[in-house]
Amino acid sequence: MPKQKASQPELIREERAEYKITPEDQARKDEYRARLRAFLEDPASRQIEGFPIGEIEDILALSDPPYYTACPNPFLAEIIEQWTQEREEANRYGKLTVLPTRMNPDLAMGDELLKKTGAGNLFMVFGEPDVDIRKADLSRLYVVLNGLDVYDPTTGEIRSNSTDDIAC
Repeated sequence: MPKQKASQPELIREERAEYKITPEDQARKDEYRARLRAFLEDPASRQIEGFPIGEIEDILALSDPPYYTACPNPFLAEIIEQWTQEREEANRYGKLTVLPTRMNPDLAMGDELLKKTGAGNLFMVFGEPDVDIRKADLSRLYVVLNGLDVYDPTTGEIRSNSTDDIAC
């Protein structure tokens, strides 16, 4: 009589997360997959150093284009170009560059809630000082603070402050 294999009992029931993809994202993935297939079918691509030995279907099964491909990635230039364009969209105010960002909804809490909870330190604001550097004598310099330009995230503007407005 053959021995039966003992099965491992399920100790913790684990719910599987569902991965949902929008129709637009699926169309984009399908388009990249078709472009990857065309790249793989081109005999010249197999001459590229680092190209894997394998069937096209196997390489496609292991790939998630455009960011990961199981062969030399033909989309790298495109990805870098997109990344560069995103960086060029940054707002520039003189020497100060402010990059656009996405915020979580909890950051948009009302003023009253922020003041009462002490959670008001959600942003770090940077300023650019307006300074003059002067010589005191041959071996010493001193700095004169004329004011401070501060980016105000609530209005999206640069606010110029005189020395009277600086706390220190």
